[in-house]
Amino acid sequence: PGDDGILDAMREWNTRDLHLYAWQAHQTQRRIAHRREEYRRWATGNAQTYAKVIVETTDLRQFAKLPEEDEEELPGDERDQRYWAKVAAPGELREYQKEACRKYGAVLDADNPAYATQTCHGCGAVEKREARSSVMITCAACGSRWDQDENNCIVRLLRAGVTLPQAPASGEAARGSGGPLAAGNTAGGRADQREAPAAA
Repeated sequence: PGDDGILDAMREWNTRDLHLYAWQAHQTQRRIAHRREEYRRWATGNAQTYAKVIVETTDLRQFAKLPEEDEEELPGDERDQRYWAKVAAPGELREYQKEACRKYGAVLDADNPAYATQTCHGCGAVEKREARSSVMITCAACGSRWDQDENNCIVRLLRAGVTLPQAPASGEAARGSGGPLAAGNTAGGRADQREAPAAA
């Protein structure tokens, strides 16, 4: 008889725990469904708007892998990348983009992102560098100055054969089709549409 109160409390706790578990599972499924719908819409918009869509060939499995016991001291940014890679599911987005391109007739170009940030889109020089606190980089070979993220996108577009408009005369690196990265490239966009973006 002295255990009745304990058993009642355990039953109540178990009921509440099952309810919370079911609620959590439901919320998770709702958010996954929402994410997938947003990915479908975004991928469809790309395929319907652009003639060419560029995706990375990065092996995403390395980001999804959980850290081993001896990796518990990973730098904070790397641990954060692994966490958000699992939440964002970039591989799933890439598959939706492939399917959308097949469905709507857009060209899907697989790009290896290696050295894209370290390559100057103006002269083609590759300069290995550590991560900078500033995103503005000056090329040691030609003196061009550019935003490293913008440069990354330009380099990958040129690699894919997309001809870009000439940059304004501002002393910055030229973005036209005359650079070494774009030699022999031809325009990849439809006449009435902008060129394709570099899809993540």
